[in-house]
Amino acid sequence: MRAVLLLLALLPSALLPPGPARAAGAPSPAEEKARREAAALVLEFASWCSANGAKAAGTAALEEARDLDRLHGDIPGLERALAALPGEGPGGAAAAKRREEAGKGIARVYDRLAAMKHEAADDARFREYGARALRWEPSEARVKRALAAVEEAGTARPEEAGILLRAVKAADPEGAAKGRFDALEARLAQKDVLLLGSPTHPLMAFVSLPREWRKGREHPVLVAVDGAGCGFLGCARGFAAARGSRPLIVVSPMTLSNTNDLDPAKYPAYDPALLREWAGRRIEFDGKGMDALLAEVRRKFGGEERVFVTGFSGGGNWCYYKVLTDPAGVRGAAPACANFAGYGVQESPGAGEGGGPPVHILTGEKDEHRDFTFGRRDSPGIEPQTDAAVAALEGKGFTNLRRTMVKGAGHSPLREQVLAFVDEVLAGKPGR
Repeated sequence: MRAVLLLLALLPSALLPPGPARAAGAPSPAEEKARREAAALVLEFASWCSANGAKAAGTAALEEARDLDRLHGDIPGLERALAALPGEGPGGAAAAKRREEAGKGIARVYDRLAAMKHEAADDARFREYGARALRWEPSEARVKRALAAVEEAGTARPEEAGILLRAVKAADPEGAAKGRFDALEARLAQKDVLLLGSPTHPLMAFVSLPREWRKGREHPVLVAVDGAGCGFLGCARGFAAARGSRPLIVVSPMTLSNTNDLDPAKYPAYDPALLREWAGRRIEFDGKGMDALLAEVRRKFGGEERVFVTGFSGGGNWCYYKVLTDPAGVRGAAPACANFAGYGVQESPGAGEGGGPPVHILTGEKDEHRDFTFGRRDSPGIEPQTDAAVAALEGKGFTNLRRTMVKGAGHSPLREQVLAFVDEVLAGKPGR
């Protein structure tokens, strides 16, 4: 248990909504007082870590204290002391024990904060307090309260529900391994969408199960990646609604390669520090993260090994990357008005025997970015990027290629055409 507690201390970005969520409303005097009390206790633990060489746990605690009470006078000196540590000391077990002891008092303050009356607009902030209490002392009573909050958030606030559920699973890894939360996750994913993560990577995705989903059966999977707008929830719900009676599991991942600036407002499930860490390695984040996430979809929901992929606009970057680097893992691909940045060309093993999976590239006749992106003559649009994608695929031996310009269509995810292609592949007769 102590090792688990220390692990929780080192993974705040995977478990909690980022601090800026506080912006909904100004804290009351009583809330501010309790926040300062919590900050003092957290800083006391961070100070112990600094004195005993527990650099990672101390740094994580310091960041939490800074969010609680940015003006606390001890923060600058403690920050310098932790930064000066040469590395992690040998006292991991001692740090875990100390954290367990400190966590009891800290969790009680967070419990008080979570129970305070507040405006509905501040719900996210107060759920964060409950999640932090769980992180500091993951008692069975707190786990049950958190699960009730997950159920309550449900379809109304699926991002909040998913973040909190991830915190619960991290607090009770043994229960998670034994499937304690599987029924709840399946219920959320069938009712609307579930924000799902994996135990080994921070990438998260919205998952929607078909009405006919049954545990123990295999189901085809469609991964749909949104564009620069990062409307991941809308993407999941859009394809889930268009799915109809098809047996598809829909997965809409929170990728990084689909957008321009990594604006934290577009990624409320990720800590801003995570976005900064991976800013220069976006496709690496997406590639490894999706491998881990799809393994979880297979384990938990019976998703097939080979998946369908589509990517709209910037979402085309991962879509093409997946086809190029893992053709054996793709059952069919339908990029839609998709960007192609060249990711995966160098790493591609080639199409392999049979010319690779079927690929139907869809573009829009009236796409405003058809020839130039935002009309800029120095920025090739969707058609020239698609020309480059076709050349790259053909150069790697992919022969099962088809390209269609959809009449009257603008810059769109072309859900109807994507699903028609999926139907063809499922029926065993994808056209050329």
